[in-house]
Amino acid sequence: GVYLAAQALKPHGGPKLAESFHMMGGGGFPAGTVETICLGVEQAKKQALAVLGLSFLLGSTKPTKTKAVNENPAWSTNEGFVPASEEAALARSSPSAFNILQWSPQIKAITPIHFMAPINTSVVHASAAEFGYGGLVYSERLTTVGAWLYTSIWTLYGLIPSMLTLFGLGFVGLCAVLGILRPVSKVLNVLINLQAPNTHVTVVATSKDDKARATVTMQYPGDPGILFTSVLCVEVAVALADDAFVSGLTTSAAEEGGGLTTPTMLMGDKLLPRLKAAGVQTQISLREL
Repeated sequence: GVYLAAQALKPHGGPKLAESFHMMGGGGFPAGTVETICLGVEQAKKQALAVLGLSFLLGSTKPTKTKAVNENPAWSTNEGFVPASEEAALARSSPSAFNILQWSPQIKAITPIHFMAPINTSVVHASAAEFGYGGLVYSERLTTVGAWLYTSIWTLYGLIPSMLTLFGLGFVGLCAVLGILRPVSKVLNVLINLQAPNTHVTVVATSKDDKARATVTMQYPGDPGILFTSVLCVEVAVALADDAFVSGLTTSAAEEGGGLTTPTMLMGDKLLPRLKAAGVQTQISLREL
């Protein structure tokens, strides 16, 4: 979405600010997400007890066999996933305690941070540096029930639903700490799935000259955690298995033979027809300010 917004804003020097608003409906908690949360909490517990000298409370654990891996693969000798020229911009965009709740100057609302922002922010900046619109400020937000509710004065311009979202995420974290997230997630999934699964992402970006704003929407009739993510992964994998498709790629990442890259860096907008055929609806609009 950010890539498409940047292409639309090219005549205006590209984007200086991009915000991604994710509305997620239905689908529930994927088992993989639950296990990832539980694993992270368990590791944090072990580290905290080790620091306090209370590791004995964990009981005896059997040593696990680990397979030797190459710690310096060939692709690790390059500049890195996010180039040094983009690190300052990445630092400005990176999630912190100061932007868990954040005012959007574009939609004029308060929204909470998206829980995948720590991962996705670096991906966006890597692609931005690759395609010449690096230096932008990027923010990834969560609008659980739709952006329209966050822009209403009756919700204090998003403050009330944002706080409810944070309380919900806090409840999930507490359940993980107490070791009851697995059974609780099964109960929550029954309630969540009463709503039809749907994924709706809106990217709003303002140009560097402050004269234009691009809006990109991507929608898919399925939940984001299981179905939509799987569709994206499969379409990328099938595309890479198509020799004719790969031979037609003209990005620098493709010319270098791949490596540690992103689908956007590798394929650009050539992936769009495949996503459209898979049912992903995309709309792009541009208006002058």
